[in-house]
Amino acid sequence: MKSRRTQALPIEPSVFSGGDASPGGGGTGTCGSEQRTVAIVGHRGVGKTQLCELLLADTGAIRAQGTTEAGTTLLDASPEARHHRQSVEVSSAWLELGSGRGSQVALRDALPACRIQVVDTPGAAFLSAMRDVALSAADGALVAVDAVHGVQLGTEDALAAAARCRIPVLAVATGIDRGLQEGLAEELGKVAGIRAVHVHEPVEEDGHLIGLLDVVGDRLLRYAEDGSGAFSPEPVPPTLKQVRDLALERVAEAVAVTDDALLEHYLEYLELPLDLLRDGLARAVRSRALLPILLCSSVRGVGGVPLLSAIAEWLPSLDEVPREVVDHDGSRDTIDPDGSFVARVIASHVDDSGDRWHELRILAGRPPKGDWVDARTGERHRIRKLYQVRGPRRSTFQDPRAGAVVGTWDPLPVRVGATLTAGERRELVPVSTRPPMVARALRWVSSSPSALAKAEPLLQAVVRADPGLELHSDEGTGALLLAGADETHLRLAVERLDRLGAQATLELPPVGYVETPITAVRGVEGVHRKTDGDGLVEEFGRCEVSLSPTDPGVGARFVDQIGDVEDDLPRRYRPAIDEGARTALKHGPTAGYRVIGVELALTGGDYDMLQSTDDHFRMAGHRAARTALERVGTRLLEPWWEVQVDTPQHALGDVISDISAHRGRILGMEVVEGNTRLVAACPYRELRTFGTRLQTLTGGRATFRGQESHYEPLPPHLVTEVIHASPFRREAAR
Repeated sequence: MKSRRTQALPIEPSVFSGGDASPGGGGTGTCGSEQRTVAIVGHRGVGKTQLCELLLADTGAIRAQGTTEAGTTLLDASPEARHHRQSVEVSSAWLELGSGRGSQVALRDALPACRIQVVDTPGAAFLSAMRDVALSAADGALVAVDAVHGVQLGTEDALAAAARCRIPVLAVATGIDRGLQEGLAEELGKVAGIRAVHVHEPVEEDGHLIGLLDVVGDRLLRYAEDGSGAFSPEPVPPTLKQVRDLALERVAEAVAVTDDALLEHYLEYLELPLDLLRDGLARAVRSRALLPILLCSSVRGVGGVPLLSAIAEWLPSLDEVPREVVDHDGSRDTIDPDGSFVARVIASHVDDSGDRWHELRILAGRPPKGDWVDARTGERHRIRKLYQVRGPRRSTFQDPRAGAVVGTWDPLPVRVGATLTAGERRELVPVSTRPPMVARALRWVSSSPSALAKAEPLLQAVVRADPGLELHSDEGTGALLLAGADETHLRLAVERLDRLGAQATLELPPVGYVETPITAVRGVEGVHRKTDGDGLVEEFGRCEVSLSPTDPGVGARFVDQIGDVEDDLPRRYRPAIDEGARTALKHGPTAGYRVIGVELALTGGDYDMLQSTDDHFRMAGHRAARTALERVGTRLLEPWWEVQVDTPQHALGDVISDISAHRGRILGMEVVEGNTRLVAACPYRELRTFGTRLQTLTGGRATFRGQESHYEPLPPHLVTEVIHASPFRREAAR
């Protein structure tokens, strides 16, 4: 892979001073007390959390950078993050610029007064739903890109997610001490759909990174060799004039085409004055017309201050990012940051002591003194105290207002992504996330009542904390199903449960096979009779039924064919016969599965005026239906689903082959937004592993959704296996 390096001759460092030292080059002026909230996103392992550490260290929020390898970073505080050495949840921290708290003179003099809230997000694809919620509550995004490897799948996905949220983006090439991929701007621009341009160039001496060429600031930023992040601004040396001129020309051209007045000036003079260029650059970024690329190296402490300046000067504040809410009647409206209270839950945590706490972004108004209301459910929650947080650290937040990210340790049983208001039932537009691709049956290691009473609330808390997880019970099999992006995602959820004291295992979901009668039978009798020691009848109920196969889609149907004649069997007993017969249909004679596609007709019966009760006819109906099923026999049917697969065109052939190889049928296809959308019918038995196969075939670029469709006969070569594996037969054997 090619690498871009800019060489420079040794230059004597100059004194850092005044406004000329601003790494952002002055931009559009200070932002006063305004806040900026940025989500840091990107591919897994590109250094997002290390980038947060760099920014925290450069503002004096922490004394020294931690590392993900050692598990010492501030924002990866959970045991799972430390164990896996990667971010597995959203975490935030606040920074103060221009407050005099920084450890370097450069910070006090160079940066405008501004509060920046950084929201670190997981880079793993299976946790993208967490990232998307964070983006939906941010004012802008930093897309971290590995300087050597360039654009990866997570980069594309992050850029697309930021575009869906309609927020501007800064690209940050991380790890530039290892090199810089040639053509990175072109590749990023192609993926983002807007022009990308370098506003920094790396500078080397003797093969080592010594600083950055700040193109729009027209200076060289020389960094100390000790990795402290200290730097001094210097005039651009003669050896770098040509590099600077070419880079400045690229930036000027990119900015000019985003503004008619600037373009007219550029075409006439073939250049833009730096003040016009900086103002135009800020406007272009905020309007999402341009993607600037900044450089950093957390290892060398390079690039933190210029990035902070760019965030403050180029990214918008809360009131510049329109956000919509959906009212209870379905109408949409843009929220007013100065209006009534609206907040979004962006993260949920459980600390080492077992305490649950949440992070929220206030998007409008001030937090109410009374109850907060879940806009979707209408449930009320009492929030008594709010904190400003840096990872797991907290301090009291005296007067949080719109724009603030706050933490609370008060009970808040809502899902991440939920909208909270002061009482209005209006909800922020739901976050669009990838559908779950894999589902597994969750089984508790201990099934004692006390263990289940403890485990079930913990499972609900884990699912609420991760918007990419879904939990439901399968009506046909009774299994508790946990669905997520992939098997790693589900294992992480089980790992969290285990830490909280609830042990569980994951298994393939059981298949909800059913049975259906093979033929019809008439005049089947069901009798319940009990006599005493003298042979006198104590209990009696008798019915007669006919059984016919019907369409499996109809299910089971009970028909009263006796009509209004009550001499032999009064009407009051017939519902009990129906109930007993339906109980018998819950387990067929072949493998014990539910019976469908059947019609039971009540054709006759007898009763005893003194001894008959509903219970007696309930048992008679059960015996009649059971006898009828055993006489006609049943065959096994398996559930089929209709699935919609969105796949890149280059993988279309492999996906079609896989579906066909697993007994599926292609029903149709069309091109949707550059991908191919397949509609197919697939047996659920094979669909249980389809998500994993699909990710392997497409490199994680495909998604699918499915829903139950119909039943089809189980192939003969699978019948014996299914009968022997039936859980109902195993239960009967025990």
